[in-house]
Amino acid sequence: MPERLLDLITAGAHRPPLRVPTRWALAVAVTALAFAIVFAVDASVDYRTPFQPLYVALVVIACWAGPAPAIVSLLAGAAAYVIWWTDPRGVPWVVDPGEQASALGFVLTGLVIIGVCGQLRRVHRRATRAEARLSLAQEKVGVAVW
Repeated sequence: MPERLLDLITAGAHRPPLRVPTRWALAVAVTALAFAIVFAVDASVDYRTPFQPLYVALVVIACWAGPAPAIVSLLAGAAAYVIWWTDPRGVPWVVDPGEQASALGFVLTGLVIIGVCGQLRRVHRRATRAEARLSLAQEKVGVAVW
């Protein structure tokens, strides 16, 4: 069960790559869902660091849609944090050094997540190609693997 969930989140199972418009649509939808969760929680408690749903969104977007949509989502998350969750709310700058550190930490952590997921995508593609070559070689030679 945990492996299936991980495959679903990280696109780990053998799935064809998504087309470019689908990647961007997925990124927008997942980012919007993460923001909806953050706003729903913010309405009930004073949610000063709304990053948890956005981190999950970054993993899904970076693994399924690629680095460019993930970076756009990361920047949208950082901008939303600065505008809606820092004091004074509604302005595009951060006054408090602690909130500046939180925003910077979110961006740096998001970049690491995007990098790791990008590496995961490259390794998965490489393994898929190697598996196809091995299958072709076994078929041509007539060798069976036990």
